[in-house]
Amino acid sequence: MSDFRIIINNDLLKYSDSKKIFSTIYITCQEHCFPSSTWTDFTEIVLGMWSHNLIECRYSQNINFEFPFMDGAYRMDVEKDNNMQLTINCINSRGNTEMIELTVQTGYYEVLSSLYDAYKSLNYFLYCNKWHLEKFKNTYNHNIILMNEMKEIIKQGKMLHEI
Repeated sequence: MSDFRIIINNDLLKYSDSKKIFSTIYITCQEHCFPSSTWTDFTEIVLGMWSHNLIECRYSQNINFEFPFMDGAYRMDVEKDNNMQLTINCINSRGNTEMIELTVQTGYYEVLSSLYDAYKSLNYFLYCNKWHLEKFKNTYNHNIILMNEMKEIIKQGKMLHEI
């Protein structure tokens, strides 16, 4: 078990007049931050891509997929094996070469739980700023639906491991 976590800081900004939310977002594991502890990006877009890719592959074995960032040359290449274990290579592709900055070995449900917690943080910030009543109402409500889906998958995973 690793200490993989997705961090979203409460420095949310509305991106101009659009329905985009921008904040500090990064992963932390093994006392490393990727891309960095000050990395900012399009929060709900990044989380949406990551959760979509992770949920889509829940029944797949020996599959590769990606957790991209929107802003910059960073991504995480993910390999899921037949035991629900993930190998995550944190890639920096700035310049002419790609470099693995960090490799994480962790469980599928651990990453899904971290995504759930990230959405929980995002919705908390939306709620505290009363943005859930404004133009981010649909985002807020969609996040709750997605969180319920993740919660159910995590619950099913726990039941499988108890058998």
